[in-house]
This record gives sequence, structure tokens and C-alpha cells, in this order.
Amino acid sequence: MRTVGNDRNFTTCGLFTGNAIDQQEGFATAVKLSCNIVGNGIDVQLGCSIRTGDDKGQAIERLRESESARTLLSGDSGILSIEQPSSSQRKQ
Repeated sequence: MRTVGNDRNFTTCGLFTGNAIDQQEGFATAVKLSCNIVGNGIDVQLGCSIRTGDDKGQAIERLRESESARTLLSGDSGILSIEQPSSSQRKQ
């Protein structure tokens, strides 16, 4: 999860992965919440991309291949990495 902000803007984005309860099927989810205070109001944006797979690793790969997920997690704060399930290293 990454969070950036100041007095007028706040953005947080994160990646969540897991396995379905009592099943091998896995999921990977990318989310982003952004709030901006503007002259006479507030702008709020929420985005979410979800992919499933036969296991968590396949779901992560499908999310990594998703252009909408990459767009969702990119911006001024850079793109978040998706961890490999069997490694402590991060990959873009």
C-alpha cells in the first residue's frame, strides 16, 4: 500500500491478494482512492481492478497484464509493484 498527500490532496493505492476460502482459486485486487479539495468542493475518485486465477500466482499475473490495473496504480507517486508469491523481491 502507498499513500501520498498534502493539505489539499490525498491518494492511497494498494494491492491485495489471497485465496478463496476452502478453494485453490486465487484473487488479486488493485485499488486506488483519491480525494482533492478544489475551489468550491471536493473531487473523489475510486478505482478497483480484480482478477482471479487457478491460484494466487495466476491471479497476480493476470492483474499484472491488465492495462487498466497498471493505469490505476500509476501516477505521480509511481507504480506499485506486485510481489511474487514465492519471493521477497518485488517486480514491476
